[in-house]
Order: sequence, then C-alpha cells, then structure tokens
Amino acid sequence: MKKNICLWILFLATSIIAIEVQAQNPNSIERAQSLSLSLQKKLKLSDIQKNKLYHILLAQARMEDSLKLVSKPMNKLTELRLKLDQIDYQILQGLAERMQIVEEIGTYKRSKYMRVLQPNRWNEVVKDRSAFAQSLELDNHFTTKLLELIHHESLRKQIQILDNDLDSKK
Repeated sequence: MKKNICLWILFLATSIIAIEVQAQNPNSIERAQSLSLSLQKKLKLSDIQKNKLYHILLAQARMEDSLKLVSKPMNKLTELRLKLDQIDYQILQGLAERMQIVEEIGTYKRSKYMRVLQPNRWNEVVKDRSAFAQSLELDNHFTTKLLELIHHESLRKQIQILDNDLDSKK
C-alpha cells in the first residue's frame, strides 16, 4: 500500500514539474529538488527510496527543461542533441526500473535457494533480444556488448542480495 501511495505522490510531483515547465518557470530542477526533500520528510522513506525519488524527479525536471528548450528557435544540431538527451533519460529510467525488478528477482531466488545465474534463461534472452535488435538494424556486436553489460550488473545486484543475506546470518 505504501508503495502505491509513493507512486501516486511521485506522479503528482512530476505533473507539478511539467506544469511549471509549461508555464516557463526557469527553476524546474530546483523545484524537483525541493519536492524531493519535502516528500522524503513526509513519507519516512529509506535512504534507497529517498535516493530513487530524488533521481526520478531530477530526471523528469531535466526532460521537461529539454522539452521547454525545443519550443525556442535553435539550430538543427542543438535540436537533435536535445532529442538524444530525452532518449538518454528514457533509457536510464528504463534501466533503473529494470534493476528494481532484478532486485525483486534476487530476493525471490534467495528465498527459493536458487542459483543467481540461470544459463538457459540467459541464452533465451540473448537469442530473443539479438533477433529484435537485428530487426531494428542495430549492430550485432553492439547489441551483444550492451546485453552483457546489463546482465553483469543484474548478476552483481543479485549476488549482493545473497551476500547481504549471508552477512545478516553471521
């Protein structure tokens, strides 16, 4: 229940930032920081939750600031770079969401005494994502390296969960 309330408040806060940006408020990043601190005090969040909230609000403010700049006259290079900035924030936000799910998977595996590395699942992921990337005309070497980086971080997070469990039993 608390998680749903946090998500609702986060949605409300990002909506406020979007409204401020549309109203041409030049201080949306500062407002995001202020909202984050205010929400942290009211919700009694853990340090990890506080950090996630702060970074989500900050990323949202930066995306909104980028959108605000798009409405001003600019050269083609600046316009293209702003589009890249928005995509980068979306990618990072997607990775952050993915890592939260990885943590849940790590907790589940720990409770079921499962191995962190599941080779069959990994092979299935590589095959599926590589085929999808190929259909998007992405370079196979690039796709493989990207998937490996994401997978290594996922394994690191899951191992960390298992290590924390072992440390708490000592």
